[in-house]
Amino acid sequence: MLSKIFEELGLSVITERVFNELLTKGTLSARQLADNLSIPRPSVYDHLKILIQKDLVAERSEDSKKAFVVADIQNIPNLLKEKIRVLESEKHKFELELPNLLKSQNFIEPQIKFYTGKEGMKQVMNHIMLNRDIETFLFWPMSEMMEVLGPEFLKDLNEKRVKRNISLRAIWDRSKVIDFEKYPYLKASKETLRELRFSPEGMSWEMGYWMYDDKVIFLSSRKEGFGFVVHSRDFANMMKIQFNAVWDISEERLENGSVAIIDVPAGADVPYLFRDSIFVRSGNHVHRAGGAETRALIERRYLQGARWERQPAQEVSLRDLDEKEILKTAKINIPLAIDAQGFPKSITVRRPLFFFKGLPVIKGVTVRTRSPGFYYFPVRGNLQ
Repeated sequence: MLSKIFEELGLSVITERVFNELLTKGTLSARQLADNLSIPRPSVYDHLKILIQKDLVAERSEDSKKAFVVADIQNIPNLLKEKIRVLESEKHKFELELPNLLKSQNFIEPQIKFYTGKEGMKQVMNHIMLNRDIETFLFWPMSEMMEVLGPEFLKDLNEKRVKRNISLRAIWDRSKVIDFEKYPYLKASKETLRELRFSPEGMSWEMGYWMYDDKVIFLSSRKEGFGFVVHSRDFANMMKIQFNAVWDISEERLENGSVAIIDVPAGADVPYLFRDSIFVRSGNHVHRAGGAETRALIERRYLQGARWERQPAQEVSLRDLDEKEILKTAKINIPLAIDAQGFPKSITVRRPLFFFKGLPVIKGVTVRTRSPGFYYFPVRGNLQ
């Protein structure tokens, strides 16, 4: 038993033999130890010095001669605790430095690593915990993964993730959800650093993946029992596109029901007005713009220059216009504009030019957009 302990403490086999001799025989001189162990006396002193420094052996004086005895065998657990403390400290330092080491590595890492069995699948999940302060993306059949990894492992993994400030955007298979009352640590909240949406109707899967940086972790179902990591920036970018496409059409569940979230990117037509006031969006909140914000918005718009759809279409002629498309657009938009502009009800779709000239745009034609509305392109000539 002591052999393994001495090895972990960095003590040699001979040092262990000297200690064991004193432990079994009691107080001995250096000469006696040398004779009993068949070791040169100078070497005995070297090993005694190490044991004294570790507080495992004490030196005594008997009849004006030096002798040695085991100090306190209970010091061994203290040495082990100190060893563990130092290793934990070094481990923490290494984990902090690991992301920088990985970025600066000059060797070729295998592009795909496979893991098999339940323990292998847990091992592949722990790869993510080598990181800090990153955003990750999870595509997850939750109830299936609960069977594969177990609730205790997932709870521990979640605690580690939050401590390392690893945020998570997750899409769960709506047919494989779990009871949040039973597993509250899997809820979406600021505290858990988790955003959560549920897949659209009819979309279901057995295998899950977790994306971070330029890596994607895959886990199979419990039946097949394997996992693998793909290290490829191009592949991770492709998977991110797929994730975002599903995210945009997935639903978020609130206490009062479910809502469909539509992500709308910011447009270029800023600043936006509402009731003659300028409003700006900051994170998830909208507020009235102050003087500095308004000046910044106008300056940014000025520096962006003119947009293409506002420029004269120099090479466009009347022959390029699609009369059927114009009439179709008019049919959609005239009723809306009549209500907004107060045009007479006698206007018909068969006389679109009359209607267009009545709008506050001179010599304009319209093209149909995805939502009812107009874009106006000035053209030369008259539309017959």
